[in-house]
Amino acid sequence: MVSIMIYGPGSRGNAEFCIINLAFHLRLAMPWVVEMCKKNHYNILTLLIFAMFLTCMPKPAFSSNSDNEKLYQGVIKKCDNELFRKNNTIPPGKTFEDVFPKIWVSGSVLCISTSDIDSVLADSVESIIDRYGARLNKVRISSLGGDAESAMRIGFRIYQNHMDVFPYGMCLSACANYIFLAGRHKYIGTSRFMGYPENKWVVTKPIIGFHGAPKPASEAERSNIDLMRVKDMHDKFFAMIGVSDSITDVLPCNLLNDHLFQETQSKVGSSNIYWVHPPQEMENVFRVKGLRYNKNFKYKLVPGTSKLADEDRMPVGDGFLAGPCRL
Repeated sequence: MVSIMIYGPGSRGNAEFCIINLAFHLRLAMPWVVEMCKKNHYNILTLLIFAMFLTCMPKPAFSSNSDNEKLYQGVIKKCDNELFRKNNTIPPGKTFEDVFPKIWVSGSVLCISTSDIDSVLADSVESIIDRYGARLNKVRISSLGGDAESAMRIGFRIYQNHMDVFPYGMCLSACANYIFLAGRHKYIGTSRFMGYPENKWVVTKPIIGFHGAPKPASEAERSNIDLMRVKDMHDKFFAMIGVSDSITDVLPCNLLNDHLFQETQSKVGSSNIYWVHPPQEMENVFRVKGLRYNKNFKYKLVPGTSKLADEDRMPVGDGFLAGPCRL
C-alpha cells in the first residue's frame, strides 16, 4: 500500500514536555546506565538514549489510500444523510433541484449541489461561511459550472478559510476552475451519486472537468469592461492559489488527433466538451497542491480513444481524458 507521510510541526509546549519527560526517565534509569558503563555496554546504552530521543521527534501522520477513500466517502455520506433524512425520492416529472435545496450544512461540511453557479449561490455561501466561521472546514460540491465571477467569489472564501474540497459526481467548468482548485486539500474518491438528468443512483468517480476561461482574444472582447474585470479576477485568483492557469484553457494536444473528440466537437461544439486531467498530471504539470487520492486511481476510456467510458462519466456533455502532451 502506498502511503503519504506528512510531518506536522509540533508546538513549543509539546517539545518542552517531551524534553522534561526524557530527562525524567533518564534520571530514573541512571543506576542502570552506570551499570552499563561499568560493563562497557556502550552500544546498548547509545541505542537506548537514541530510542528515547525519538520520542521528542514530530510524529508522522499517515494518509493512506484507504484513509483518503474512507474520509471522502464519509463526507459524501454526511451530506446525503442530512439531505435524504426526510425524503429520498424524486417524483416523476420533477428534477433533483425541484425537490432538494442547492446548499445546506451537515456538521462541519458545507454541501452544495447545483446545476448552475450564480450570484445567489455565491451570496448564500458567503453568508453561511460568515455565520459558521471555523466550524465549517469542508465543502462537498456537485455542479455543472456556471458564472465564473460567482465561482471565484466562492473559491476565494474557500481558500481564505482553509477549507478542504470534495468534488462529488460532476464538478465541471467554473466548478473545476475555481472551486475545486481553491481547496486546501482536494479529495478524489468513489461514491454513489444521483446522476443528471435521469435521477438514478450510479457509482462513479468525480468528474473534474476543465474547459473555458475568461481569456479575451479579439479587440471587441478586450474592450468589454465586464469581461476584462472577470479576467483580472481570474489572474489574481490563480496567482493566489499558485496553480498554472493553463489548466483551464490549454486544449490538450492528445485530443486533436482523437477521432471521437473531433466528431464530438463538430456535433455539439466546444462548450459541451470538457477534459479531465489525471491527478498525477495536475500535480506535476500544473502545480496543483494538496491532492488526496488513491494512488491507483485512473479513469476508464472507450478503447482506442481518449473519451471517458460511460461508467466513468456523467450523462451530461462529453468528457475526455487529457494526455501529457501540451500545445
